[in-house]
Amino acid sequence: PTLYDNLQQMVFFLNSLGNDVDISIISNGLFDFSIIEKCIKLGINRINISAHAWNEKNAAVLGMSVKQLDLMKRNIKLLLEMKKLGKINYVYRNSVDDDELFECIEWINEHKTVIDVLNVLGTKIGKYASMEEIEKTIRNRINIQYEYICYNKHSLPSKRLVLDNGGEINLKVFPLNKMPPFKSCNNCEQLNVCTEGIKAIRLKTDGTIKPC
Repeated sequence: PTLYDNLQQMVFFLNSLGNDVDISIISNGLFDFSIIEKCIKLGINRINISAHAWNEKNAAVLGMSVKQLDLMKRNIKLLLEMKKLGKINYVYRNSVDDDELFECIEWINEHKTVIDVLNVLGTKIGKYASMEEIEKTIRNRINIQYEYICYNKHSLPSKRLVLDNGGEINLKVFPLNKMPPFKSCNNCEQLNVCTEGIKAIRLKTDGTIKPC
């Protein structure tokens, strides 16, 4: 989103629509922080960071440089200081990601923030871990203090696993197709595996909009 020239104007316009407007950005964290500071002043409530890599090994696989990895983590820390970090999103494939996943969980626990561990949306059975398998992997290695259901009017409810230092692991374990008002998703080929939790209108890179 930070690559849009008119991002600040969009935030200003959306924020002018009313007091109940909730504006958030999902980013890979590789932004000029001055852009985010301006957007926060204009009304952005929070920024969620999708961490496509957390350590140098996986970053190299993705073609992400060490410099970019450091930039992402530095921006995350700045957002934390401003109390504008919503959560860190991390997509878990299978056991090959175990080391990186638990590095990230250790970090969010140390900094008392939230990681949303997501599954890969796909129909290739056995290639990617299900949400049930992800939860089992986490429980086998992490001491969970307690858990609760987190309700969000903008999304599906989710399960929160609270760690010993106050960090939280967010798991979207409720199937999208079982929850109203998402019945319009019935024709989607990813319906049976999707736990996205938002009925979104997305802005494409060419400036047009499309459904989730």
